[in-house]
Amino acid sequence: MTAQSAAKVAPPPLDLQALRAIEDFLIHEADLLDQRRFEDWAALFTEDGIYWVPAVPDQENPFDTISIFYDDREGRDVRIRRLRHPKNLAEEPPTRTLHIVQNVQAEPAGDGEIAVRSRLLMLEYRNGIQRLYGAHCQHRLRRRGGSFAIAHKRVDLLNCDGFLPMMSIPF
Repeated sequence: MTAQSAAKVAPPPLDLQALRAIEDFLIHEADLLDQRRFEDWAALFTEDGIYWVPAVPDQENPFDTISIFYDDREGRDVRIRRLRHPKNLAEEPPTRTLHIVQNVQAEPAGDGEIAVRSRLLMLEYRNGIQRLYGAHCQHRLRRRGGSFAIAHKRVDLLNCDGFLPMMSIPF
C-alpha cells in the first residue's frame, strides 16, 4: 500500500472540538455514577455494549481468566437491580463515590468508532471507610445523535490482582 492510498483509507484525526465533546461525555458518565443514576449510566451503552474490569494485569480477554466485572446489557441490568434492591446489605448505607477523569486521548478507530484512553481515580466511601482506586480506562465510542454511546468500556485497575473488598458501584 502506498502512502497516498493509506491516506485515503485512514480516518481523519479528531479536532479539539471533538476531543472536548468526548471529555464532556466521559465526565457526564462519571457524574451519573456519582449521582447513583445507574439506569441513565446503563443507557449510555450501545445495545451490544460491554463493561469490563479485568482481574489480572494485561488480561487479554474476559473468557480465559475470571474478571472483576464483565457485563453485557443484561448483566448491567441485573447489577442495577441489585444496587436498587431494598434488602441489599452491601449498599446499606449507600456507597458514595467521586469519579475523576483525566488525561483523555482519542483517535478514530475505524468502523465509525473512536478509541479513547483516559485515567480514572475513584474515591469510594462506605461504612466509615474511604478507598481510592486508580485505573487506566479504554472506551470505544460510537456517535449517537449529537453525542456518543459506549460500545466497550475496559477499566484496568492498578491493583486488580491485589486484595479487593466487595465492590458494587461501577468504575
